[in-house]
Amino acid sequence: EAVHHLKQALRLQGGAPPAPASARAARWLVYALLGLMALLYWWWQQRGVPAALAAAAAAPPPIVVQAGSTRLQLAPESLGLGPVAPPRPAGGADGERLRGEPTAPGRLEGPDPQALERLAAYLDRLVGSEPEEPRLRVEAGGRGVIVPGRPGRRVDRAALAETLREAVLAADGRTVVVPVQPVPPSLGEAELEPLTSPRPLSRFVTRYDPMEADRAANIAVAARALDGLVVRPGGTFSFNEAVGPRITERGYRQAPVLINGQFTLDVGGGVCQTSTTLYNAALLAGLRVAVRAPHSRPVWYVPLARDATVAWGLIDLKLTNPYPYPVAFTATAGDGGLTVEVWAPSDAVALPWQLRTVVERAIPAGAREQEDPALAPGERRVEQPGRSGYVATLWRELPLYGPVVGRERVNRSSYPPYPAVERVGPPAPPSQQETGQGK
Repeated sequence: EAVHHLKQALRLQGGAPPAPASARAARWLVYALLGLMALLYWWWQQRGVPAALAAAAAAPPPIVVQAGSTRLQLAPESLGLGPVAPPRPAGGADGERLRGEPTAPGRLEGPDPQALERLAAYLDRLVGSEPEEPRLRVEAGGRGVIVPGRPGRRVDRAALAETLREAVLAADGRTVVVPVQPVPPSLGEAELEPLTSPRPLSRFVTRYDPMEADRAANIAVAARALDGLVVRPGGTFSFNEAVGPRITERGYRQAPVLINGQFTLDVGGGVCQTSTTLYNAALLAGLRVAVRAPHSRPVWYVPLARDATVAWGLIDLKLTNPYPYPVAFTATAGDGGLTVEVWAPSDAVALPWQLRTVVERAIPAGAREQEDPALAPGERRVEQPGRSGYVATLWRELPLYGPVVGRERVNRSSYPPYPAVERVGPPAPPSQQETGQGK
């Protein structure tokens, strides 16, 4: 504006010629650009951009969490760790300190419990480990030897929360080393002392083909995971928890597995024979069955209703120890035989339980036809043979005196039928009949 007034004064005094039209247009263009810039600056302030930039500049930098060889960079806001609250006044309106009200510097709330639990669960998978329970090894002479367990470790939630708060308040050094705490085994070695002089409650053997190398290897891996496990009095045993996931990293291989009545290749095929063998040994030992499921079709290595299928994360076998003393499982696989034994203290009473399967009903397989134009008319080919279905009941019996037998029903199993699939050729075309036509 000062330059504009100076130039106007020079023109009135005759000291400067009037500006040409192009100069006036350029001047108005500059004025318009300045006005647009002022409008944009006003809009920028109304949107709160300066305040947001200032808050971002004042926000605490990310926290680096060191978990073993893994480094995680986390924003404090993602854990509910906001900026530090201003100091609370130490006194009342007159400045005097209130009784019982301590002076407090800036304080930090958090972290958020749910965010902390999610982070700790993830870190557990990185640095945590499950404890190894003590086991029982039965030597050739029948002496029981206790194999000591080993503690695991997990993330210390309380220490992790405090360390995160300190990292946000610290001026430098924001790398957090994950604090861990030991997790002792759930079984103490003293609980296994009665099993140092064990006696067998039951023994059950199933056969498999050792020439099927992959399936035989899976049976052996599952048997090693089962061997020596101890179930405390009144405790419940889970096959899936004991054996773990069937993955190649644990030594399992691809082998035929039964899914929906059909055999297919999958990692861990054959593990169901280990669970079935354990199921029969547990029944003969008088253990209780909490969870069990039959296969989708009968298996060849045990009678009907005496099988127990398992699938990681889906189907489990759970057994309960009803006795006032611990019991232990031993499992060995080799030379085409899988043996599972149940052991108890030497003073335990081994009852002569027996198993009996009663087939209640057989369901015919039936047949299903599929037309195949590639076949000749009237030709038939069996695509898939049918299998009959069954309904069977398993009884556990105990001979008492003479003909008197005590028994209890263990399960009632159903195996659905699978119809035969037969491909048939298209129907024969109708015969050509000559028809007379008038001329």
